[in-house]
Amino acid sequence: MEDDQTVHLLLVYGLKEGKLVETEFKGENATARAMEAFEAAEREHMWDSEIEVALIGADDSETIKKTHASYWMEVDLTSIFHRLEALLPQSRGP
Repeated sequence: MEDDQTVHLLLVYGLKEGKLVETEFKGENATARAMEAFEAAEREHMWDSEIEVALIGADDSETIKKTHASYWMEVDLTSIFHRLEALLPQSRGP
C-alpha cells in the first residue's frame, strides 16, 4: 500500500454560478483515488462547457489555495461576465 505525502484537490467549478465543489485526497493511495475521482468527474461533465474540472496536487491544501487562488476568490469574474453577457441585447444579424 502506498503512503502518499501529496495532497490532491479535485475541483469541480460551475462557471455560471461561481460555485466550487472541492474534494481532498490525502494519505494512503491518495494519488490513485484522486485520479479515479478526476476521471469520473471528467466523464460526468464532458459535454458541459460551463463546468471546469481540475485535479491539483501539492504538499498541502494551503499551497494549492495560494497557487490557484482564483478558485476561492469571492468575486468571480467569470460569473460576473456571464451575468453581464445575459443583459446585452442579442445580435440581429445584417
